[in-house]
Amino acid sequence: MSQFFEERRLLAYSGELPIENVKRNEVVSENGSQEEIKIEYALNYVKISGVSSIIIGLLPFNFIIKIIDIKHKYGSSYNDSDEAHCIRDMVFFLRSHGLGGAQSYRLEFENSKDRYVEFNDNTIIIFYMNSHLLKDFFEQVRKLIFP
Repeated sequence: MSQFFEERRLLAYSGELPIENVKRNEVVSENGSQEEIKIEYALNYVKISGVSSIIIGLLPFNFIIKIIDIKHKYGSSYNDSDEAHCIRDMVFFLRSHGLGGAQSYRLEFENSKDRYVEFNDNTIIIFYMNSHLLKDFFEQVRKLIFP
């Protein structure tokens, strides 16, 4: 059985395994409500509270990332986080480790400390100077959470 999971992991990180788009029930908990979700949007950042870690999957799947730090809620570390190089990989990574498992993470875009994502305590903050990218992300969130 472990060989199956290893092959699946290799296929996913090579881009050969289809990864489904993020769904509403993954982003908002069953007990969660729209009223608990808070959104701040500005020209260079978006902050959303009351969501799960997989919300990062609403960014374009081919967007290149570098994982700087990731912590599991039970204190254990991830030994394969260096294999996630784009948003698509990160979605696979989060799903394969259990959606509720990632307590916090920090990602950088384009190897820049000024363009990054921080997720902690059910809150995501995306800092990026491209207002079009942030607007598109905000619209994806709005469509998914507030249809």
